[in-house]
Amino acid sequence: MRAAFVTMTVIGVLLGAVGASASARSASPSLSALEARDAPAAAYTSWRLRVEAARQRYEAFAARAESELRVGRPTRAGAPTSLDPLLAVLDDPTLRYNDLIVTRGGVFVFHGAEGQRHSATDFERLPDARVRALSLRTFDKAD
Repeated sequence: MRAAFVTMTVIGVLLGAVGASASARSASPSLSALEARDAPAAAYTSWRLRVEAARQRYEAFAARAESELRVGRPTRAGAPTSLDPLLAVLDDPTLRYNDLIVTRGGVFVFHGAEGQRHSATDFERLPDARVRALSLRTFDKAD
C-alpha cells in the first residue's frame, strides 16, 4: 500500500510539473510563438514592398516605351499625301496583284507589278453590280 502511495505521489508530481509548464507556456508566449504570430505580417510587408518596386519598374518602362514610340513613329504610316486616294497609292510599294483599293469613287483592283511606281492604268474599276455581288456573297458566308 505504501508503494502504491509513493507511485501515485510520483505520478501526481510529474503530472503537475507537466501541467504547470504547459500553463506557463500558454500564459507567456515563447519567442518562436511570437515569431510565428508576426510571420504573416512580415510576409505581407515584404510582398507589398516587392509589388511596389515592380509597379515603379513598370511605370518607368511604360514611360520610356511611350516616349520612344512618339519619337520614332511617323505621323501616320501610309497616310495619303493627296486628296485623291487613287493618286496617293501610286507610290505604295506594298500593293500586290489583285489588291482592292476602296475610294469614294468606287472599288479598284490593282493589276500592276509589285514594288514599282504605279500608274493609273494599273488600276481597274470594278462595276458597282460586281461590288454588291461580292459583298452579298461575303455576308452570306458570315451568317
